[in-house]
Amino acid sequence: MVSGTNRRSSSSICRALFPGSFKPPHRGHFQSVQELLAYPEVDEVVVIISNRCRILPQTRLAIDAETARAIWHLYVAEFPRVRVEVAEHTAVEHALEYLNRSDAGEKLLYCIGQSDLTAGDDRFAEIDRLSRETGASASIVTTETGTRSTELREFLTAGTAGRRDFFTRLPDHLSDHDREAVWQLCQAGARPVDEIVRDKIAGVLRARNFEIRGALRGLDTESVDPSFSVTTSDGAELIIKYAGDTVGSGNYTGSFSRKPRQRLAVERRVLKHLSACASQEFKLPHVVFFDKRTRTLALTRVCRDGISMAARLDRMISDPRTAKRIGKFLAELHSLPLPENPFWDTEQAEVDHWDTIMSRCLRLIDDSANSFATKQRWLRSLSRGSNGTRRHVVHLDFCPVNIRLASDELGVIGFERSSSHGDPAYDLGTIVGHLLAHAHRAKCVDLCVANIRRLLRVYSEIVVGAGAERVNRAMTFASVTLLENEDRRISNPMHSV
Repeated sequence: MVSGTNRRSSSSICRALFPGSFKPPHRGHFQSVQELLAYPEVDEVVVIISNRCRILPQTRLAIDAETARAIWHLYVAEFPRVRVEVAEHTAVEHALEYLNRSDAGEKLLYCIGQSDLTAGDDRFAEIDRLSRETGASASIVTTETGTRSTELREFLTAGTAGRRDFFTRLPDHLSDHDREAVWQLCQAGARPVDEIVRDKIAGVLRARNFEIRGALRGLDTESVDPSFSVTTSDGAELIIKYAGDTVGSGNYTGSFSRKPRQRLAVERRVLKHLSACASQEFKLPHVVFFDKRTRTLALTRVCRDGISMAARLDRMISDPRTAKRIGKFLAELHSLPLPENPFWDTEQAEVDHWDTIMSRCLRLIDDSANSFATKQRWLRSLSRGSNGTRRHVVHLDFCPVNIRLASDELGVIGFERSSSHGDPAYDLGTIVGHLLAHAHRAKCVDLCVANIRRLLRVYSEIVVGAGAERVNRAMTFASVTLLENEDRRISNPMHSV
């Protein structure tokens, strides 16, 4: 949208900047633009659209920035003092750049939701400093949009059943034809998440002058958090992960949820720490680069000619060599010195992370069909672990899908949940529970139990202080994993192991 003629000279122009996601924009957003236009000093309103996409609930489709831009153009077609821009990445970051390129004497108004400001939103914390450095006058104005774009995305997911409610959330000045056009733009513009993420990762690789062979290959395109593999010009294979579209810290509570944005930064720090400390006997990914701005992490591929343990559990649950390797890896991991700084930036963040994991375990126990006595025994076991110091390097997602096996190698991946705070028994129990769950389904529990004993024996021989109490807690966490796998028939794995 081209702006109209300025009412003042460029040296005294006043711009109101309205950054947001707008996936899709609704009546409240348009009313905020009208409020900004009503300010006597405002010459121009700039709507800035975040380049982050937003997922339609319970789908793997998302609305991207270009769809939002097309809808905004329809909204403001008769408003020459409104301009629409798409940010390279975040809308706030793009808005703050106006301070760096504004002329002295220029005035900028930054629009933020009143509820966000009351809640302590710190996205505009740099305004005062940048204003002093650039000489541009900047201040914050507030608005309240009322309607949430989340509601509109829910109506879009509902299809025809949500169409009427969708229309009621659109700006009042739109004709019926315009409302139908917005609906069609959203329906047609909803693209598969893996397609959108592939385009974004390709842009990051181009910006870093990476030469690649062929296309990006999706590894888990059924997820809303897809990873990709790519072959570089020298034949190396990389794994690329992306978390730049996550809203806030994220929940990661199910197959349609995105990972918390900080997890890739955590994985980078963990792998850097392990590269300096871990045994060469185990294969771990190496960090090729981490693009902090877009939350894109590139890793080397581990055991390229191997296979995920999850794909060969029938064989692996009876393989003593694999059991011993797993026990040794966990022993060495849990014996590592702590990092100089917490992987999650602060100790409190790591405590909160572990508390979230523990709360989930407790909910699974509480909701289980086991007897009251069994539940109480498990709770007593976990409480004994929580009474001690929980400062260890722990994986916290040590399951078959994150273990790769080749003929002479054991590789470990998936360090996004790792921490320097947590109970090592959780790692032990998680893998034991997964193995037992599969062995029970395959009716080969005896073979599996023999290997679990080998795993625990190797572990206990290496880890100082890993006595019966830790093993006992590990069996409780194994029970929790069994509950998670919906196999309630083994109420106490200790009886088997």
